[in-house]
Amino acid sequence: MATITLSMQAKQPKAITISGTKGYVRIPDFPRADTAIWYDTDTGESEEIASGNSADALWSEISDFEQAFQDHKVALEFINLTEMQFETLAKIQQEW
Repeated sequence: MATITLSMQAKQPKAITISGTKGYVRIPDFPRADTAIWYDTDTGESEEIASGNSADALWSEISDFEQAFQDHKVALEFINLTEMQFETLAKIQQEW
């Protein structure tokens, strides 16, 4: 079993925590993170995992987005996901 917690409020740090039975991963500065920390709950040890460069994040997102739209099937999937998100947000707004 695992639990995922995400904080995106303006007054709290943008971070994500993924917890499992053997430990948890903390990703600070989400969604532009370039590091994560693994915490082993059995041993109490932690390990930092580094990958990429957060300064290049926007360029990478734009590049991936442009490449995705060159493939018609991927473009349709983006459209479907976007429509589903807007429908979900509209339902939440109506219920609020």
